[in-house]
Amino acid sequence: QATAEALATAVGSTGAKTGLEALSHREYQVYRLLTQGRTVSEIGAQLGLAANTVSTYRARVLEKTATKNDVELALFAERHARTPKTP
Repeated sequence: QATAEALATAVGSTGAKTGLEALSHREYQVYRLLTQGRTVSEIGAQLGLAANTVSTYRARVLEKTATKNDVELALFAERHARTPKTP
């Protein structure tokens, strides 16, 4: 537990962003479209990106939001619906 607290303090002291604050503009776009139920292919077509590129952004979004899949991401989005991010 002491190690976890030390790690949390160290991360907090560096000003590391977490959750939505950590997302880049493009990652946030992908996040919003994923949480609207869009597929990787649909997002790629809408944003003019290759599906592989969207998959990379999706993986980064999942990592930064500490979620494992689209269902967890949707639940995360619901919990943070009142925390808008200005892209």
